[in-house]
Amino acid sequence: MKTKLALMMLFAAVAMPSLSQAADIDWSKVDAAIGKSAVVSGDVHRYGLPRSDLKVTLDGVAIKPALALGGWVAFAPMGGEAMVMGDLVLLETEITPVMTKLLDGGLDITAVHNHILRASPATFYMHVGGHGDPAKMAAVIRSALAASKTPFDPPATSATAPAIDLDTAKLDEIIGAKGTANGGVYQFGVPRRDPIMEMGLKVTGPLGGANAINFQPTGNGKAAITGDFLVTGDEVNPLIRALRANDIEVTAIHSHMLGEQPRMFFIHFWANDDAIKLARGIRTALEKTKPKWGPYQMKASAFMTEQRQAFELKNATGRLTVMYLSTTPEFESTLVPVRIPVDKNLGGYCVFLIRKDEQQRFAAVRSIDDLHHFTYGLGLGWIDVGILKASGFNVVTGSSYDGLFEMLVNKRFDIFLRAATEVLDEYEQRKKALPALHIEDHILFYYPLPMYFWFPKTDQGRRMAARAEEGMRMMIADGTYDRIFDKYQRHKIEQLHLKERRIFRIGNPFLGSETPFNDKRLWFDPQTYK
Repeated sequence: MKTKLALMMLFAAVAMPSLSQAADIDWSKVDAAIGKSAVVSGDVHRYGLPRSDLKVTLDGVAIKPALALGGWVAFAPMGGEAMVMGDLVLLETEITPVMTKLLDGGLDITAVHNHILRASPATFYMHVGGHGDPAKMAAVIRSALAASKTPFDPPATSATAPAIDLDTAKLDEIIGAKGTANGGVYQFGVPRRDPIMEMGLKVTGPLGGANAINFQPTGNGKAAITGDFLVTGDEVNPLIRALRANDIEVTAIHSHMLGEQPRMFFIHFWANDDAIKLARGIRTALEKTKPKWGPYQMKASAFMTEQRQAFELKNATGRLTVMYLSTTPEFESTLVPVRIPVDKNLGGYCVFLIRKDEQQRFAAVRSIDDLHHFTYGLGLGWIDVGILKASGFNVVTGSSYDGLFEMLVNKRFDIFLRAATEVLDEYEQRKKALPALHIEDHILFYYPLPMYFWFPKTDQGRRMAARAEEGMRMMIADGTYDRIFDKYQRHKIEQLHLKERRIFRIGNPFLGSETPFNDKRLWFDPQTYK
């Protein structure tokens, strides 16, 4: 996958003021009513209600409770009483009986929906709210959850906590916050910069007012990630476009609250891939240059769309100092690139997603002319559209990335062109829902589309680019560049049998004359790869 996780550039954490008037509440009575002890953050008392009784799988991943099954309720003092907010994890058959008891007890339901897709069994999330005597509200919640199988007894614990088989320090650097290990999952809770108000109180992180990002190791340096981003209306589509551009699936878009100010939306997401490989690449380059160039600092920016990233760099605002994107004529003229393809241009080698019953049509392909008889599906605005049209191919565009898979199955076009870095994960995620999908067996379609690190066209930007380039060339010289490539890409190359496929090549008319084609070390070639 083109895995620069969108998480790299999303947040700068700012603590919210704590709530007040907690002294009027006897919290021991609340603990007794709900049958649990709270985790206290400032004046907020939060009770975990994980569904440790459920055995849920998603895309072959056994979901740990802390990844996506961690129900909770939290109480914040409010004038001698309390406001309660919470998120209860339920099976479909549990929704109505739990809801009925909550409503009968005087609590409000603020949302019922999914957070993830394709889970087995399917899980749903009921958001609750209310204001009143906290002990009475806790008793109502406990009674309502008796209509489900939500466990209240502490889960059995082992002598040692489950290992987090991830480089958590690197994750901390990328996210720009310190994560916490919880039940085999590495969790981040990053509050929004701007406060959210509900019932006249600030909705802090423990009350659900933070961006939640969870990593569950899945082996070989990969992690399943899920959680939700908390955004305003004008931030929704820029965020989901950024997530989709980075091959992170958007699984739900909705509200959790009813009267918050400003109006907020929660964007839930899912992916299973390496969380830090791009950060590792640039970090390694920086480390190698430290003796000459001195110390450095990697710091997460605020969330930005790709268009916003380019704007910030071109205008040298200081809000962003480096980005990672495919080359375009505009970038080449307005920014400073490090012309070393970060993925060795493996992403320029494409395989075809086709309909399973049409494999025989492709077995007869022997030339580029034969390929002109097919229609190709691509996203509206993708640079690939212009590349294919320049070579005379018939392209059908769609405005929705996910919709393109449906368009293929529904015969709107013949081929959905997918990079070798992406297609395996995409197919795995959709093969059950779209059984007609098939990865074509024999053809490899290539055009050069290198992805570079880009810096501002300023003195500082040129200096940073020179340092990054020097470090990357040191990596090439000592073999680190190839070792990182092998670690993250070899299994894709082998699983797709790229070496055995027939290769058809076209040009990219949008590349500049300074593209480093002469340095063969920088370009993946399936015929010579060992």
